[in-house]
Amino acid sequence: ALLLRALIARAVEERARACPDNCAPLTSEEAYELVQALSVSSTISRGLFGQALETMWHNPECRFVLENLLNLGMSEAPIEPGALELAGVAVREKSWLRFGSRMAESFFRNHYTPRRRADLFAATGDWDGAFERYRKLDEPQWLRPDSAVDRNEVDRVLQSLTAYIAGAPTEVKAYLTFRNAMRCILGFAEVSWWRWNRGWELDRIGTVEFSDDPGLVDAKGFPEEHAYAFAQALPRDPINSSYWIDLPAPWNRLAVAASLELPGSETAEILALSDVGLNRSISQDRLRMARTLVTAFLSAFSRARHGAFLQRQIDTHGRQMAVFDSILDTIDDLDVDQVTVCRRVAQRLRKLGYRRVLICLVDARRQRIKGVWADSDQRHVN
Repeated sequence: ALLLRALIARAVEERARACPDNCAPLTSEEAYELVQALSVSSTISRGLFGQALETMWHNPECRFVLENLLNLGMSEAPIEPGALELAGVAVREKSWLRFGSRMAESFFRNHYTPRRRADLFAATGDWDGAFERYRKLDEPQWLRPDSAVDRNEVDRVLQSLTAYIAGAPTEVKAYLTFRNAMRCILGFAEVSWWRWNRGWELDRIGTVEFSDDPGLVDAKGFPEEHAYAFAQALPRDPINSSYWIDLPAPWNRLAVAASLELPGSETAEILALSDVGLNRSISQDRLRMARTLVTAFLSAFSRARHGAFLQRQIDTHGRQMAVFDSILDTIDDLDVDQVTVCRRVAQRLRKLGYRRVLICLVDARRQRIKGVWADSDQRHVN
């Protein structure tokens, strides 16, 4: 009530300044127009609706009701009063919810832009819904933060994002969420993978690239004309571990990069996100947020990748033991001739993934070797 009284007093003062000779009583319509103009644009409005904004931020179920109110002007009312009703944003009319006042409707329509609606879904952990809405925005709106207010909003979104990535069950899920966030929330235009081959070279595929996934936000590749120069800026002594890479100037103002451990390999691979083609510098806030996000991603991704590697080793060991048992059973079968035994052994070994199996016999003196059976992908080889 005190804030509303202050707002009306401010509106009356603005009217007096505009029309000093107007001594007529203030009508309700004039008061509404003056208050509305102030409430939408001034800091007083945040005092009036600040608690309601916090309520929406912390109550996931609010996002669907709010979206219906903004799009349709009404939403089906739940059986029990919801957070929007308790916050005074909406009122119940029979079985429907509507905005509680024209002032509230005007404020929330101005405040909840399409980008802020996506942020609301993101902050509550509904990242599928968030990315669906981020993708509908014009690409320039992906470049964030773009103001002091937006900096705080992005920080809150990233808090939810890092927790979500930390719980990603697979490396693919962690990468998909991370890459989409770097595109749609921080605005990096290019995504590229680099592999070591006596020097760093651009890898068009990458080990987890899946461009046909419908949830993947499109990104440009690294510009070919700058690939060699960028490769020279990457670490010259590659080690197989995951860590943030501090790029030298001038690349550190255009790109961020991280090394990703490859289990079973001597060298890691590098993931880079950049704006080289646009020659667009990375602000200090954007760099800080990117580093926070990359650090969370590296931990989750490495854990998921290592777990998948161990699971593959366990599965391979199980298949090997099954093949070994079947080979012993075949050899112990006295009714099977020598060539049949070799053929069955070759078939079982091929199930382990070998592209060609050649079985030879050595004579008792260990002086001669005779090929008995070959099984390969090339069917003309016997």
